[in-house]
This record gives sequence, C-alpha cells and structure tokens, in this order.
Amino acid sequence: MPSLWNGYDYDGEELQGTGYSTLRLVADVDTDNELLALRVGRIETAYDLYINGKLIHSNGKIAKNKEDAEPFWNATNINFIADSIQLEIIFHISNYHHKKGGFSGNIIIGDDYYLHKYASKLNYKNVFLIGILLIIGLYHFGLFILRTKDKSSLFFSIVCLSVAFITLFFGDVLVAKILPDFRWEILVKLLYLSYYFGVISLLLFISYTFREYFHKPIIISAVILQGLLALATLVTPVKIFTNFMIPFEISTLLIFIYLLIFLFVATIKKEKGAFFSLLALFLFLAAITNDILFDNLIIKSIYLLPVGIFFFVLLQAFTLSLRFSRLFKANEQLTTDLNDINTHLEDTVKERTAEVVQQKEELLVQSENLLQINEELKVQSEILEDANIKITLKNGYPRKVGQ
Repeated sequence: MPSLWNGYDYDGEELQGTGYSTLRLVADVDTDNELLALRVGRIETAYDLYINGKLIHSNGKIAKNKEDAEPFWNATNINFIADSIQLEIIFHISNYHHKKGGFSGNIIIGDDYYLHKYASKLNYKNVFLIGILLIIGLYHFGLFILRTKDKSSLFFSIVCLSVAFITLFFGDVLVAKILPDFRWEILVKLLYLSYYFGVISLLLFISYTFREYFHKPIIISAVILQGLLALATLVTPVKIFTNFMIPFEISTLLIFIYLLIFLFVATIKKEKGAFFSLLALFLFLAAITNDILFDNLIIKSIYLLPVGIFFFVLLQAFTLSLRFSRLFKANEQLTTDLNDINTHLEDTVKERTAEVVQQKEELLVQSENLLQINEELKVQSEILEDANIKITLKNGYPRKVGQ
C-alpha cells in the first residue's frame, strides 16, 4: 500500500476491482495529545476512516452490496488528535461502480500545518493551470466567433477547455469541492468524455493547421473511433465504460505517434510553426505515456498530464500566434498592394476622364461643324429651289394631256 487491489493475489485468487475490504495499520508516533493530519488521496470509491476506534471521516457510503453503496471521489486532509503514542488506523473500503478498487492516491500522516500547506500548493498549481487554460480557451473561442472560417481556433479552444475540466480531478479533486452534491456517475461520464473530445479536438487542430501533411481518411477514421468510444460512454454505466480506457489509451498513443511523424516531416520542410507543434506534442505524449503506465500500475510515478498540458498549450498558443502574425503580415501586404492598385486606378481614371473630356470636346466641335454644314446645305437647297421655280416660270406652266 498504497495501491489498487486489482490483480492482487489473495489466497490464490486474483482480485478484481469490485468488492470490499478492511485495511489496518498500527503506527507509532513520538507524542500524544497533538493535532495531526492525515492526507488521504483518492480511494475507489467509498470508505470510512477510523483512528483508535473513532470514526474520523467518511467518503461516499460503504456497503457489502451495490444497492446500498454510494460512490464518491475526493482527496482531503483530515485533522485528528493523537490521544496516544500508538495509532490504530483502519480503512473500510467498498467499490461496486468502478473497474478499480482500493487506493488511487497516496496517504501521508504528519503535522497539520505542513500537510495543509502541501495541499494548498497542489491546489494553487491546479487552479493556476485551470485559469490559464480557461483564459486561452475562451480567447481562441472568441477568435473563432469573429472568424468562423478558421476552425483551428475552435478546435484549440475545445482542447483547452477539456483539459481544464480534466484538471479538476487531479490533486484534491477540486470538482468535489465545487460540485459536492453532483451525481458521481455524471461527473465520471463528463471526465471520460473530456478525454475523448480533447483528443478529437487536438487531432483536428493539428491536422487542420498542417492539412497538406496528413491523410484525410486516417484522420476521419481516428475521429470516428474516438467518437464511438464517447458514444459508448454515454450509454453504458461507469463500471463498463471505464474499461474502454485501454483501447482509448492505445489508440491515442497511435494517433500521437502518427501526428509526430508528420509534424517531423513538416519541420524538415521548414513549415512555419511545425517545430513548436512537434515539441509541444512530444512533451504531451511523454506526459500521457507516464500517466497511462502509472494508471495501469506498471510504474510508480505521479500524474504528469497537467505539466504536459501546460507546456503544450503555451507552445501551441505560440504556434497559433505565429500563424496569426503571418496572416496579419499577408493582410498588410495585401492592403499595401490594394492601396497601390487604388492609386494607379485613380491615375488611370483621371487619364481616361481627360481623354473622354477631350473626345467630348472634339465631338462638340464636330457637331458644330456639322450644324454649320447643314445650314449651308439648307441655304444651297433654298437657292436651288428658287432657281428651279424661275426656270419653270420662264418655260411656262406645264399643260395637261389632251389640251
């Protein structure tokens, strides 16, 4: 201990996650009548804590059957008075709703002040990370609202918001403090859905940003697989869909390796921002690999996802800023070119206008000349008509036939 009891050999039988147990520890302390604290990490999924025969703390509701049990996640510091130099610490634990049973977190005993200081540091780090993720996520969502054609901002904002929610379950399980009366099953569903949507959004974000380096059928297949896992999470109970984490973790690792390969290709081809995306994804993959191995009891470690996410978000935000900077410069160049075109267009319009005015003046002159010629022709016509009349009168009027 601390450990899960999954896979533990008990009297020749390999234990599963479901069941109940009593764990007892006798600890010697160097003083009595002193205020001490016991920091208890997350336990799957309900427990009662006794110290020297007194019930000190309860989490959820323990029972010997699923019908009477109530699961809950929490991590907390528990104060108590050490009334003797020997402490009998007993945990009654039961689990019927999760695939894991036993201790997912550590147990620390010590001075009340230092343990609370330790817990506060953990919470401050998580709150700080959550705040950064929320700010960056909402900022990029706002960018998407202003320019809906750019889907990369939307996908990146979903990644940030999903990880911000996941971070609520680390450390002291802040979500239990924020939503103490919320149904545990719904919270767990939301947690797992955040994993799926976070991976889908990350995949779409990178493939959309460097679309010319990725094969669309592979991206679509990966999104469909993660979508099916998310759908199964929605329609099945916790004890079932928590078993989907293994295919999820395997598929996520394969997806990340695929992304790393093509980001490496993009980096070799000197695609702007590809190196920072490659570095961010590598750190993220290292953190996830550590957490997967730790989650499956393969290694002894701590959850590094918050740290990996922190550097990933910062580097990806920098990549997006480079992209926006490039677009802004392109826009400035287009604006300059457009101004030049407008200036030349104004000169051209002035020249054409001058030509049109000149042609108009020439047409007016030609029109006046034509009017003058027309007047002259009219006068000539009148002279000819007068001459014709005189000739007719001189020769006499024409006679009718038969006269």
